[in-house]
Amino acid sequence: MRESPSHSSYPTGLHEATAYVAALREPLERAFEARRRWTGEVRRLVERAAAGDLDGVLAAAGPIGEEYGSAFSRCRVRLLALTAPPVCAALHASAVGWFDELVLACRVLQDAAGTGELDRMLDANTHLVAAAQQARLFNAEYEILSAGLRSAGPSPLQPAST
Repeated sequence: MRESPSHSSYPTGLHEATAYVAALREPLERAFEARRRWTGEVRRLVERAAAGDLDGVLAAAGPIGEEYGSAFSRCRVRLLALTAPPVCAALHASAVGWFDELVLACRVLQDAAGTGELDRMLDANTHLVAAAQQARLFNAEYEILSAGLRSAGPSPLQPAST
C-alpha cells in the first residue's frame, strides 16, 4: 500500500491550492448551469428580434437580465468568500473577471429594457466577449495549476491508493 505524503512533506502551498480548487467547484458548477440556461434565453431573444418582435425582446430582456444577473452575482459572492492561496491568485482573478463580465452583460439587458433602447442590448455582446476572454484565462491558469499539482504527487486530501 502506498502512503499519502504528510502535510509537512507536501510542497508548500499545494495543499492549500488543492483545497481551494475543491472549494471552487461549487460556485463554478452553479455558474456553468446558470450560463447554459441564460445563453438559451439570450438565443431566443435574438430569434425574437430577427422576427421583428422588438417590443417583446425589450419586455423579456429585463426579467432575463434580473434572473441571471442575480444568479451570477450569488456565485460571485461565493467565489469571493474563498481565500485563494498565492499560487491560485491568477486563477481566482480570472474567475472573478468572468463573473464580473457575466453580471455586467445581464445589467445591460436590464438597462435596455428599462430605457427602451434596443441598441443597448448590443453592448451586452462586449461583455460576453470579455467574459469569454476571462474564461480562456481561467482555463489556461487551471491547466497550469493542475499540471503543478499532478507533478507534486498525490495530495494529502486524496486517500492513499491500495
